[in-house]
Amino acid sequence: MRLKSVYISLFFSTLLFLMFLVSAGFYVISNELKQFHIYKHNIDGTKQKVIMLSLLTESEMERFKDNSIDEIEKTMELSFDDSVYSLNDDSQMDYFETVARKVMHETSIYLSTVFAIENVVLYYRSYTNNKYIFEHGFEANEFSNKLFSDEWCKQHQSCTALAWREQLKDKVLISYPFENDTHDKKYYLVLSPVYYQGKLVGEFGIMQTFTGLYEQGRDVRIELEGGYKNSIIYHRNYLFDMFSYSKSYAVDNTNLITYQYPFMKLVVDYFFVYIVLFVAILAYYIKSEESKKSKNQLTTALFNAKKDELTKLYNRKVFKDETFIRVLKSAPYTVLAIDGNRIKRINDTYGHHVGDEVIVMIAESMRKVFRSSDYLVRTGGDEFVAVLSGCSTSNATMLAEKLKRAVSKRRLANIDTELSVSVGIASSGEGESLKDVIIRADESLYEAKKQRD
Repeated sequence: MRLKSVYISLFFSTLLFLMFLVSAGFYVISNELKQFHIYKHNIDGTKQKVIMLSLLTESEMERFKDNSIDEIEKTMELSFDDSVYSLNDDSQMDYFETVARKVMHETSIYLSTVFAIENVVLYYRSYTNNKYIFEHGFEANEFSNKLFSDEWCKQHQSCTALAWREQLKDKVLISYPFENDTHDKKYYLVLSPVYYQGKLVGEFGIMQTFTGLYEQGRDVRIELEGGYKNSIIYHRNYLFDMFSYSKSYAVDNTNLITYQYPFMKLVVDYFFVYIVLFVAILAYYIKSEESKKSKNQLTTALFNAKKDELTKLYNRKVFKDETFIRVLKSAPYTVLAIDGNRIKRINDTYGHHVGDEVIVMIAESMRKVFRSSDYLVRTGGDEFVAVLSGCSTSNATMLAEKLKRAVSKRRLANIDTELSVSVGIASSGEGESLKDVIIRADESLYEAKKQRD
């Protein structure tokens, strides 16, 4: 297998693979973006829910400001098994916590897509009495204690009490992504502050995972860009990740989420297509080369079958060649019948090998005198025929004389004998066959040899 075949196959397979990547890229990235838009839609929905809970709680706090805690609890209908987790020893809920709990239960029927969903935790955090109210049973552990600490809050921006005013301008805060203790999932918090008479009294939060986006080799990293926090969802372990398709989404006035799809992932995922293309093209090219070689060999064999082995001129088989027949039909032609003089005497005196050498010299002289398009045929022994398409009798006569002079100038090594040929000429007539023209040329040759003798 020649290197040329490999290089050509590499070129075309690379070209086709690039075309495939363009079309496949549109399809793959389109599907990836659909998943990203679902994720974006979920965040938007989550934002709306915590903001609604926050606004409704602020409204209810104002409405029940003249009521006692006992009066508020009497109007409360518990719609699910919640849990209260206190960061201090005081288990009694204050006014603000009671109203927030009441709102959580009364809105549960309208927020069925949030309550009791796996990997989603809804809670209210109280800043007046340091409590957490969860919408389902909650069991405190080392991770939850760390999650509720001020240090964790500062590190991950996971509470509105430590956020600056600009962050809460749109009444929502998105935390940094964080992992649980088992490191099997990443979470983030969507928070909305609750105010009473201008004072921050608590916040509603929803904690949920990067379900779907964190799977299949994806990860999340945080970059700070000009005051914006950019949470970048990217695919791990791909080279040249700077060459990626990116789609950004403004979560709030200080938070962006950017989804990146590296082009190298397309190359890696579909590299098998490149291998298939290369193998197929290489196999096709090798097969084509073999077919071409076989065809050339067949052509050469057929061509050689029409050649005289000694002189390399045509033999009689050329008279049946389709190309030769078409040439005769395309224009008038002239036939020269050529015969070597005294060849038999040379054979008898010096041997057939010398006679063969003379025949070769005559053939060489014919090739020098006639055109490459003329058909030069050895019909047998020292007899030759030259078929000149589109050649008049007068021109053929001049060529015959030229041939005679060319042959007479040839000499045999160490043998002092003169070489010569006799020539008979006949031009084709309308409707006349090649056989008839050759017969007339032979008759002319016979007359020429009689005159010589």
